[in-house]
Amino acid sequence: PTGLAFPHRNTGLPPNEPAIFTGTCVLLSVHRVDKELSRHGYVFNPLFFAYAEDLELSLRILRDKGKIYISPDLLVTHFGSQTAKRGSFFQLYHGYRNLTLIILLLWSRKDILIRLPLILTGQAYIIAMSVYKGYLLLYPKIVWWIYKNHEAIAWQRNQYAQR
Repeated sequence: PTGLAFPHRNTGLPPNEPAIFTGTCVLLSVHRVDKELSRHGYVFNPLFFAYAEDLELSLRILRDKGKIYISPDLLVTHFGSQTAKRGSFFQLYHGYRNLTLIILLLWSRKDILIRLPLILTGQAYIIAMSVYKGYLLLYPKIVWWIYKNHEAIAWQRNQYAQR
């Protein structure tokens, strides 16, 4: 509801809660890959350089009435990220920008309006964390990137809405 992804549990999901995949090893069927390529020309959205690209794909799969299965068994071990240092400007910029981008791409205007107080709380959290970490230009840089890419974002939003 805030537009941010927070740590979740590792126990089973209630039956009414949809499964999504984030920060995980993802195996996609050939059918899903072909479907994403034919519909969008990509599997992982190229606007997402790092962070939340898996969340965005899982939300598109759910929107398409696709199935996501989470294995309760440990299949792979992740020994750490090679993308960026935890809490770095790079990680927070791409992570927060991409979570905001998911709202802009995939949430209906109605959902955005209904959740606006929670979204603003999430955005306040981003600003507060940026100030706390001393990254004063992080949030303005996110806003600037979204402004510079607003045409591509609007185009993708319209493409997703038609599917």
